[in-house]
Parts: sequence; C-alpha cells; structure tokens
Amino acid sequence: ELGFRWLERNRPDAPRRSIVHGDFRVGNFMVGPDGLHVVLDWECCHLGNGIEDIGWLCTRSWRFGRVDRPVGGLDQYAPLFAAYEAAGGRRVGEDEVHYWEVFGLVRWAVINMMQGYGHMFAGRRSPVFAACGRNVSQFEYELLMTLSGRYR
Repeated sequence: ELGFRWLERNRPDAPRRSIVHGDFRVGNFMVGPDGLHVVLDWECCHLGNGIEDIGWLCTRSWRFGRVDRPVGGLDQYAPLFAAYEAAGGRRVGEDEVHYWEVFGLVRWAVINMMQGYGHMFAGRRSPVFAACGRNVSQFEYELLMTLSGRYR
C-alpha cells in the first residue's frame, strides 16, 4: 500500500505516448559479439511512457547483486540516457527513472504474490512459483529502502 500511495503522489506528467516493451531487461535480450541482436518477449507491450522501460531495466531486482551498476547490473545511468536521447528518444531525467524503478519494485512484488498464490491456492504447484511467493518480502524490503533514500 505504501508503494501504491507513493506512486500516486509522485506520478510524472504524462508525455506523448509511445510503444513500451513492458519487460525490457537483460533476460530478454539476445546479444552477440557485435552487440544487441533482438529484444524478446513482447507480450507485455503497451502504449505508455517510454521511460517505463528504462525504469524496469534499472529496477534493483534486475541488477542481480551488482547494485553499483543500476542499468541491469551492467552500467551507470548516464551512458544509457545519452544513448536513448541520441537514438531519438526524449530527454531522460533521473527523477522520472526513479519513479519507474519504484513502479518496477511494486509491479514485481505484485507479480510474485500472484505466482505464490497460484502455487498455494490455484492448482499451479511449482517450486518456482513457491519461490516467487517467498521473494515478495525481499521486494518489500527493497521498496522500503528505496523510498527511505537508502537505496537508489
């Protein structure tokens, strides 16, 4: 509830809508020696704020322990923002990306709660879904630390 309240109170102005991948993260990239080849898994695609994809990529959950490299555990913000703008995207602000990182934590917690529920009560017994339910407390902690300013 705290995360939802924070999101409502801090919502950025709505820019011109664009195509949002919806699950833009390292696990959905195919990369070869010469760079990015393909972005996979477009089932979450929708119209919205394009910075949502940047925030999802930078959400703490997708850093896999490399918290000093906020862009998917790979790099810092500045090179990503510059590349986005150079490719024709609009100017990217850290505050707006922060909003979408918080959104990502809340979203990922909800998805994991749904998976845990499916394991416990909806007949989708799976060790993976059970682990997702257990992970919710980690995302709640990361959300609290992010909102308190201890995590970025």
